[in-house]
Amino acid sequence: MEADLLPVGGGDAQLDSWSATCARFFRGGDADARAALEHFDAACSPGGGQAPAPVTAVGAARLLAAAGLLDLAGAPVPLSAERYGAYVSARNAARSAVHLEGARARRERLGQLVAELGGAAPAAAREASELPTRLAAERMRASLSAFGRAYGGEMMAHPFLRGLRELLQQQLGCPSVVRWTLREEVFMEAAGEAFMADALRLLMHVFCFVPREELGEEGTGGGCLAWEVAPDLSDARIGRLLALLPPEARLEGRATGDVSRTSRQRTNAGGESDEAEGLAALLRGSCALL
Repeated sequence: MEADLLPVGGGDAQLDSWSATCARFFRGGDADARAALEHFDAACSPGGGQAPAPVTAVGAARLLAAAGLLDLAGAPVPLSAERYGAYVSARNAARSAVHLEGARARRERLGQLVAELGGAAPAAAREASELPTRLAAERMRASLSAFGRAYGGEMMAHPFLRGLRELLQQQLGCPSVVRWTLREEVFMEAAGEAFMADALRLLMHVFCFVPREELGEEGTGGGCLAWEVAPDLSDARIGRLLALLPPEARLEGRATGDVSRTSRQRTNAGGESDEAEGLAALLRGSCALL
């Protein structure tokens, strides 16, 4: 047919229309676009066997007709192998373009969240001097507990949770501050946009964000983010945080990110500056009254 002689590439209105239909499906699962793609797979391959079922969805039929895949009577237009390959290539290109489009949007959102949430001290303490307080400790535990409940059952989040456990475990008993460096893709591809926001809020709430310039090329051009355990966070409170995470035996996959020691020394590993909590706080109050 004459349609088979149309050039493949720029200036081909039918292929452009097909590419737009594919993009509609890959962006949001549009029902008419989905039906059009399913028809293409079932009916348009050269040398196909059984006669395909007619296209009943009006919207899908319009998309297929605009793409040159249905004639005026609603019957499939025969395609040569070369022409069929051009449609397949257009579909694949649309999928890749939508993927890149989504990746750019997620990266922009990640940058916005980092700029909005980032600070020198963990958000639970508001200021570094508040970190040993009982209130800051309670905020940290509440934040980590909520995150563990929300994502402990999400397998895509398990490598992140494993990395979080490794960070806290390596800090226990270590005299120097431990850092966790993560690729940006961990937040953009792990378990959806809600995970990205929740994971960043958790890390900003409990740990110290490392400015990108301190990471050198890894931070400014290598797509990495990093957090450190606060120097004032004691081993006792780290142990309580660890107890709130899912047990290692229940987590699938390998820990994500790279955990390393820094040259910065901890200032409250033994908990000397910690404000008393629970029974200890009550006992201290009773002693004061006596």
